[in-house]
Amino acid sequence: ITEFSKLQTGVNPPSYTDFHSYKWLDERFTLTLIHLLDSWSANDGDLRLLLPDKRYFDEKEFFSKIVSNGANLSYTELVQLTAYADFIVKYYDEGINPEAFQEWMRIVRNLAVNTRYNRPNDIRRSILGIAGLLEYSDEILRYFAQADKPVSGFNEQQISEEKLKAQLILAHDGWRELIDRAENHGYFRGQIEFLLVFSGIVGKSSESEPDCWDASEHTALQASFERYLCLAEKMFSGKGLIDYGKYRWQRALLCIGDYLLPRGRNRSFLVNSVTDEASWKRLLRGTGNKVAAAREILKKLWEKLLPETDISQQLDNIIDSPEQLDPWREAIVHCPEVFSYCGRSFLRRDYSGTIYLLKRSQMNGFHAELFTYCLYKKLQAREIDLACFKASYEDVTDTYSEPYVRLHCNLQGTYLRLTVKHLSDKYLLSSPKQQNGDATILGDKLKAAGFSEVDDQFQLRISRLKIDECLKDLDETVNSYLKGITND
Repeated sequence: ITEFSKLQTGVNPPSYTDFHSYKWLDERFTLTLIHLLDSWSANDGDLRLLLPDKRYFDEKEFFSKIVSNGANLSYTELVQLTAYADFIVKYYDEGINPEAFQEWMRIVRNLAVNTRYNRPNDIRRSILGIAGLLEYSDEILRYFAQADKPVSGFNEQQISEEKLKAQLILAHDGWRELIDRAENHGYFRGQIEFLLVFSGIVGKSSESEPDCWDASEHTALQASFERYLCLAEKMFSGKGLIDYGKYRWQRALLCIGDYLLPRGRNRSFLVNSVTDEASWKRLLRGTGNKVAAAREILKKLWEKLLPETDISQQLDNIIDSPEQLDPWREAIVHCPEVFSYCGRSFLRRDYSGTIYLLKRSQMNGFHAELFTYCLYKKLQAREIDLACFKASYEDVTDTYSEPYVRLHCNLQGTYLRLTVKHLSDKYLLSSPKQQNGDATILGDKLKAAGFSEVDDQFQLRISRLKIDECLKDLDETVNSYLKGITND
């Protein structure tokens, strides 16, 4: 492991002497290097390419990386390069079959890209797996289709996926084009098990293997697979989620269920980064804490959509549907600004059930409370149209203060101030008895509106369902008072 780390360093790369002292220049390494360089050499001095295309391994790109600084190759790239070189060495004398080489690199790409490498031991297991697989490299598809456990050292779920895809491709001609199209999507990168599950293929394969299905069954499953693939292409580009505006995908998913994934103490609306534990890529894989349930929510959403019809309008129809939702989901669905506020897509639910929107990732950064923030956005958009009160929002950066909506109005030089907090499933409205040094001139009217005197404040607890009406009534009371002063 120490030697491997030394090879990986780009700051002080190993010298020729280091290669000798660590005994890296053995016969196998030397022959591999000779065969590799000889295979790359062309009469015109350009790099000779051995693969039909660069879908699964970009030979020019890898050559450039190795020449500039081979120590910068990632673990995933090192596994792919090892498999590439091993194939060349094995078939150097008898000649390389480009189609067999392409199939070999396809399988290796899918396995390596979708296996997590955190330590040198992880890559060591994959390289040992490739060494054991090399014997079958000229008929890798048939081997995967027939072997009980084709290979070790890679993600187990991806190994199973490769086995099923190999069986499908060999069982019916219609599968090759569909699987290639799905695998080469820039975001999925060979991991398409979610399509095999959604379309019913995984379930059917548990009953009988694909070579036992008749042509009509293959055709029907291919149609189902392509439908879900079309929807996947409508939802994801090569870089991640396609933005249709107003966070439509996230809000539509929340209409179906709670798809958020845990990220430490937080919950995430999901991000595009394929390495993040709360990413769309992980949801598609479907393994881990709460991930399978979240993936099922995505399937249910896709079942409601038609790939050939305008997606934005369909998502809007789902968002505007009158189905009863959990209060917190309903609040977010109808307040897309929540997603904008959560700069890193995090929210947090504390022990009391209060939901906080996080600007960053921790509570010592600015954060807002969900229901008051959504209330503020309704006030700001004049969905609750107040004539007298002006609204602002106070988010906080500590754990002992509660974020709140501030309402204020000028009563001819005397300011009436109200704060609106959300506590224990209700809003708490508070107004100090003393404002600008004078006793509030609306004390009696506040008490008539249901406010109670609590120490030095007037307070009212009101349910979430009645807050809009309450604020409108209060604003009307103030407005009537102002009109009375003006008339006098």
